[in-house]
Amino acid sequence: MNCPKCSSEKKIKSGFAKGRQRYKCKKCGYKVDSQTRINEKAGSSFVP
Repeated sequence: MNCPKCSSEKKIKSGFAKGRQRYKCKKCGYKVDSQTRINEKAGSSFVP
């Protein structure tokens, strides 16, 4: 799973939101959950 903002692969678990695991990018601090979909037109399809 890469960060949708900076494409970094470095992440840490950052709790839960609405029953989903949250991750925080170690490079830029962006938080994303385990079910977040990314715009497929941008080249990515899914963040597991």
